[in-house]
Amino acid sequence: MTSILKRDFKAYFTSPIGYIYIGSYIFVLNLVFYLNNALGNSASVSGVFGFMLLVMMFTTPILTMRVFSEEYKMKTDLLLLTTPVRTFDIVSGKFLSAQLVFVTLLALTLTWPAIISAFASNNVAEVIGNYAGMFFIGAAYIAMGIFISSLTENQVVAAVGSLGMFIGLYLLDVIHSFFYSNGAFPLWFMNALGSISVFGRYGSINSGILALDDVVFFISLTLLFLFLTARRWDRQRGFSIAITAIFIVGVVLVNIAATQLTTRFYLKADLSEQKFYTLSEQTIDVLRGIGEDVTITVLDKEAEWQNPEDLRYRLMETLNMYSSYSGGRVKVNYIDPDLNPRIKEQYPALTDVVSGDIIVESARRYTSVNAGNLFLWSYNNRNQPAPVAMDAEQKLTSALLYTLSDVTARAVFLEGHNESPTTALQALFETSNYEVETINLAHNDLPADTTVVICAAPKSDLLPLEMERLEAYMNSGGNTMIFYDMDTPKLPNLDLYIEEWGVSVSSELVLDPTYNFGYLYAIGAAVLAPEKLPSAESLDTVNKMAVMGGARPLTPLWPTGEREWRTSEPLVASWSTSYSKSFDSDNATAEKSPGDKEGPFILAMLTTDRGNVNLNPVTSRMLVSSYCLIDDTALGNSQYFINAQLLGVIANDFNPSGESVIIPVKVLAGSSMSIMSGQVRVIFFALVIAMPLIIFVAGGFVWRKRRSL
Repeated sequence: MTSILKRDFKAYFTSPIGYIYIGSYIFVLNLVFYLNNALGNSASVSGVFGFMLLVMMFTTPILTMRVFSEEYKMKTDLLLLTTPVRTFDIVSGKFLSAQLVFVTLLALTLTWPAIISAFASNNVAEVIGNYAGMFFIGAAYIAMGIFISSLTENQVVAAVGSLGMFIGLYLLDVIHSFFYSNGAFPLWFMNALGSISVFGRYGSINSGILALDDVVFFISLTLLFLFLTARRWDRQRGFSIAITAIFIVGVVLVNIAATQLTTRFYLKADLSEQKFYTLSEQTIDVLRGIGEDVTITVLDKEAEWQNPEDLRYRLMETLNMYSSYSGGRVKVNYIDPDLNPRIKEQYPALTDVVSGDIIVESARRYTSVNAGNLFLWSYNNRNQPAPVAMDAEQKLTSALLYTLSDVTARAVFLEGHNESPTTALQALFETSNYEVETINLAHNDLPADTTVVICAAPKSDLLPLEMERLEAYMNSGGNTMIFYDMDTPKLPNLDLYIEEWGVSVSSELVLDPTYNFGYLYAIGAAVLAPEKLPSAESLDTVNKMAVMGGARPLTPLWPTGEREWRTSEPLVASWSTSYSKSFDSDNATAEKSPGDKEGPFILAMLTTDRGNVNLNPVTSRMLVSSYCLIDDTALGNSQYFINAQLLGVIANDFNPSGESVIIPVKVLAGSSMSIMSGQVRVIFFALVIAMPLIIFVAGGFVWRKRRSL
């Protein structure tokens, strides 16, 4: 085998074929890298590797067309057959020589990650995964091309036949995608068709997943065609249909077993930069602790979620992980509502369920999650939405916990005083498994099962009756959040009450020329992760700041932070570069002036009361902050700011059932390269012009030298 490998590998480079193959291939790929990465500033190699698979359909026949066809044409096949070398060694030697040429090509593309590393942070896992995937697919394509070459002595016919096979595999993927969605064929048939889709399997690798069943598929496909080639080449020594059939059946069974193992134990490596296909420890703990069956029903066509280029593919993989880590307790179904129009009637409590929703159901209760809400969106100047982050795990795990819990927390938002809107905060509480309602304390008492009361920037003071009801609730072990806006006036009743909790709200405004988000008043602040919040350890206080646009400083009234049974501590504070000032004067300016107070300032405080009711210990807590902590912009951009995480931690710790999780979002945008125009021109010259030209010149030199012999 070694001698054949050396002979054939040398033959590629003593003739123009190897140079034409590598030169044309590397020219096209380097051009795509230049356009996609150098000009596009992308630090991801997935785009150029995805294109490589398309180019491979047209370049692999050049590499394999002569492997056996030339042996037939030159009548050297009889010499090989009469040698004491085993048939499979002959086939293996020829295959390895062609594969070694392909590996040489891959080695030349190592310039891509090298360039990316020079200008950005390189995702090593993605690079290794794509190279591994391309290596296995290249081996499969080469094995198929060699098999076609073993069928004819005409190299052109071998090249066209190989190209036809590769295009046929591509069309299989197209046919599978088209007919899967319209239900023209049985589901088992379409699944079987999808299982042999080369493009579909590589699509998952290119999107960031290296799965055991995909690797086994490409290896078994390679071995299958090498086996068929050996049987074809060994036809003079006898051809056993039975042995061939047994081998094919064995390949099928191995792939079925690999698929089952991969699905059951989720044997997939996450190559993505943001770890889209890795669950947090919190979710894994929840899934492994499930003691009853849970059904997740996706109201959509499964085929719509199987395209690796679609965002829903990441959701599908997330649901697959839920099923695997739960040991099969979580079952995932896809139901097309167009084919099953009465499916929504099975969930009468879900009045607003639509196609695309995900229904999570246990024997106790059910809830729904909209697939679009599992992503965070931004809008351009044309008001067109674009996804910026993935929040699927937080919301799906919360929905799972809701269906398994017997206790429901309740968040009550006060109204009647022109409070500011709290859409994002209400959504955050709902995600944390709270039932949310709005109450006017002047007309109604608080429900007995109220978990937390939110008073969001009232423009008028609470009435004595309202204060009496609020105080009675707090004395029985309640939780309250009170937020002051920039224009919140003096509120004698409410101000006096929160002063009893050790906090005074200043009428000044905090500004910061160093830590801000474009405006002096839109300051960045540090979250202090207090000990009184057990879940605070999940906060990413190192990489994220709180955005506090229009914050009012708080003054702690107790020097030691404690008074009798109450303890107050800061939650959020500005940096030492901040300052505060009053804008009462007509001549006030935002710039720092003599007499302005210098920071840091406390911007949010939490006071804990440890008392008792009828000799039973109870704990009450009051959070006081500026409204900017909870406005929609701050909470809706959790990929940048820590506000949503902080409020989620508080909601988690206020929840009596403790059935909630705090999981950071995953940003969709990958790393980008910072590259100058001059450097881009150097890359173009080196990769697109110089490298292919050198290869072609070397090939021309070899060709000319052979003609002169």
